[in-house]
Amino acid sequence: MIIHTMPQRSEEWFAVKCGKFTGTDFGKLMPTPKQGPEDFNATQMAIIYRVAAERLTGLKKGSDWGSAPKDFGVETEDEARVSFMLETGLDVHEVGFVEFNEWIGCSPDGLIGDDEGLEIKCPNSDTHLRYLNRPEDLLDDYRDQCVGGLLCTGRKRWHLYSYDPRFESERMRSVHVIIERDEAEMCLLGNRLNEAIDKVEEIINARD
Repeated sequence: MIIHTMPQRSEEWFAVKCGKFTGTDFGKLMPTPKQGPEDFNATQMAIIYRVAAERLTGLKKGSDWGSAPKDFGVETEDEARVSFMLETGLDVHEVGFVEFNEWIGCSPDGLIGDDEGLEIKCPNSDTHLRYLNRPEDLLDDYRDQCVGGLLCTGRKRWHLYSYDPRFESERMRSVHVIIERDEAEMCLLGNRLNEAIDKVEEIINARD
């Protein structure tokens, strides 16, 4: 495992992510109940072809070195991180990218001590309100991404934090859930990623 400290969304960050399955891919790659081993649907194959193309060209799709538009989530992330630290009393250390191996990595929104990590979400207000009423929805939507963070970093616990400062009431601005490391989940995700890697290699080797 290598922890890179470059700023996220920098040229160096896009470069180290190139040709890898990363956090936002993890949940999309997990099989549905109707899928068997090594069975990938169209959405999952699009991810696999993206990784294959990146490895063949050395170009990260959508990088646009430094000119990617900043959406609300990106602009609010620093404020959300401060809110999380004030709310929990935990000290969050920012990192750029955690490289698990040459195929897999993630970009945590922070690492906490030696055993914990942080994923921040700043969604639309209607989505955040749903998370307030149903925190299990937040967990369902991003659990695999957090499990991937645990897999890549070897840590024991991941904090998932939804933040929306547009709510007038401070108590409605955040939702906080915690994912504990589960080795069975690590195994399921690891096996699925290995299947996806095999697909990428199959595509690349077919062009040799």
